[in-house]
Amino acid sequence: MESEDLKKIRKEYEKIRRKHLLPNFDKIDQEFEIRRTFSDGFIVSETRRAAINKLQDYIQLLDPVLNPHPGSLHSMIEADGFDEEDKKKLFDLYKKLGFLIHQGILAGLKNEKDQVTFIKDCWKKWPTLKKDITEFVTKAAIQWSTNDFKIDEAEYMG
Repeated sequence: MESEDLKKIRKEYEKIRRKHLLPNFDKIDQEFEIRRTFSDGFIVSETRRAAINKLQDYIQLLDPVLNPHPGSLHSMIEADGFDEEDKKKLFDLYKKLGFLIHQGILAGLKNEKDQVTFIKDCWKKWPTLKKDITEFVTKAAIQWSTNDFKIDEAEYMG
């Protein structure tokens, strides 16, 4: 059964959704977990912020592969599973995510119309981004489960 708070969030979101032709609440909530962020009166701003937070989570996943740190075992294992072609694709994904994050931040510094435009643009690009992120995470998970990566203890431990 749905809580009273969630019913209230749905009702408020539906008003904004109709006004700005935003995505369906259940769909956008499933992808960006927007229900966790709402406070009274800031539905557009909170939806934008939830999308940015999700994008930031994903961009951070790419860092160990694109910018491996020799002092980090995690980075060494992650980077080992991706060849140069993979890294070029991941860098393109990184740039797309970074661009969207900054567009969202910029929209938050402007007005509701710009925030709505960001939400719509992010939502439009999301299926492709999600597909690319899923491919990366799948490959990384396989890397972790099958990697026979050997480290030189003396090298890693100092």
